[in-house]
Amino acid sequence: MYRAIVAIRSSTVMHWGFRPQLILPVTEDEIPRGNLGKIQRSRLRTAVEDGSLDEAARRSDEVSTRFLGGHVAPEGDVETALAAIYARVLDTRTVSSTASFFDLGGTSLDVLRLKLEIQHEFGIEDVPARTPPGPGTSPRRSSRPAAPPSCR
Repeated sequence: MYRAIVAIRSSTVMHWGFRPQLILPVTEDEIPRGNLGKIQRSRLRTAVEDGSLDEAARRSDEVSTRFLGGHVAPEGDVETALAAIYARVLDTRTVSSTASFFDLGGTSLDVLRLKLEIQHEFGIEDVPARTPPGPGTSPRRSSRPAAPPSCR
């Protein structure tokens, strides 16, 4: 299911140009439809806001936590600053020190934004634009639990 969530997020970014804030794994029956079979977005939004889809949100969070590991708070000033930059670039509230940039929904265009933000924040003239690591250090990343076979 995790790979499906990542694929949906990536496809949305590439096709529509924005990163979805919420992806919920729901059954087809849970999606409100009108008489003609069209999805009723207003009723869907209401279901999310009133908590009717909280179980789906919990399942999604559970899958992400199993795959990525739990939240690991940044340590020190540099990690905290990097996590704040990642959160700004990826338009999210918090970033775990062990999370992968692309697992968080980052794209190749976001890498360029990340690079510019880091250069500006730390006063660095040029940061090589390679695959960005997580905001944490490498030894902490290696302590991330392996994903269960059902999530691979």
